[in-house]
Amino acid sequence: MTRIVRVFLPILVLLGGVLACWWLLTTGPQPDKKRPEPAIPVVEVADLVPTSVTVRIPSQGEVLPVTRALLAAEVAGRIVALAPGFVDGGLFRKGEVLVTLDDRDLRNALAEARAQLAEARLALAEEEARSHRAKEEWQRLHPEESPAPLAIRQPQLEAAGARVEAAAARVRQAELDLERARITAPYDGRVLERKVGLGSFVSRGTPLADIFASDSVEVRLPLGQKDLRWLDLNRLDRNAADISPIRVDFTTDGAGRAEHWQGVLVRTEARMDSDRRQLFVVARIDQPYHPGDNRQPLHIGQFLRASIVGRTLDNVYALPRTAVRGSGEVLLVDRDNRLHRQTVEPLWSDAGHVVTAGPFPEGHRLILTPLPYAPENGQVRILGQGSGQAADGRK
Repeated sequence: MTRIVRVFLPILVLLGGVLACWWLLTTGPQPDKKRPEPAIPVVEVADLVPTSVTVRIPSQGEVLPVTRALLAAEVAGRIVALAPGFVDGGLFRKGEVLVTLDDRDLRNALAEARAQLAEARLALAEEEARSHRAKEEWQRLHPEESPAPLAIRQPQLEAAGARVEAAAARVRQAELDLERARITAPYDGRVLERKVGLGSFVSRGTPLADIFASDSVEVRLPLGQKDLRWLDLNRLDRNAADISPIRVDFTTDGAGRAEHWQGVLVRTEARMDSDRRQLFVVARIDQPYHPGDNRQPLHIGQFLRASIVGRTLDNVYALPRTAVRGSGEVLLVDRDNRLHRQTVEPLWSDAGHVVTAGPFPEGHRLILTPLPYAPENGQVRILGQGSGQAADGRK
């Protein structure tokens, strides 16, 4: 008997504990089950205010010379002197002697030409005297008759005068050749490439250097067809002083920092690139080698980024590009902090903004915060507002 009690007593105690736990669980108070309230997203907004936006068309191009020439010798001779600035990249002034040729032969030619002129003048004087005597003799012998030209030596006199003119022309040519032995700069400029050296013998027409004017440079800028509508290119064909030029802002990386230059459009090229469907416009930059500040001078062939100032759009909205979804959709919030979606039609855009004419509902503001899930008429909370405050300040 004692043995049976010892075996079944623990089992009865265990069963009783299980029953007691079951009773407590089934008859005890139940906790209230509440669905969690969805989290209201907090967004940053911006007011939608119409403004004026000036269109800026990006482009790029290389620096090119406006005036470029191949400096050549006009007389033959050996180079005996070169200007210090007559080197690749050297600067020179208008009228500066760049190359000096040995002019001894030219001086000798000038002396011979002057001697020939003196002989021709002497021959003319002698012929004038003969003609005068012939006229007197004719009048003495034939006072009632007009003299024949040959009788008064008129052809010989004209020939002697022509020889004087020819001799004078040879003197002028010899003086011009002597002057051309000193080759001067036609304008303020810079040497792009020197082609001869000291001691070189050059003949007439020998290239000496490739030079260009330094007062201004040009930049060819390609424009797509969609960009042309933002520019009044007809202004380039009208040279009236009261028409403001089309400004171009240039940027280049110089000495490790961005440097800025200003230019103006001066013309368009006559033909469009048929392969790329682009039209090239040409901008001019003045004084690229004497900026007057700490900027580095521009160089031929240097790459520049350009921003062409185009038309001004009035009563438009400049939306941050981050606030415009890929499909052209923006998110708006009304006065009750309710979310709305609207698709906009872009008029123009750049890397930072999308410009649209709208319109937008009155009292709506633009949501700047990206929202992966944005249900129509969903509740939002504006950053900086209390949890129970509406967009217009109402409680």
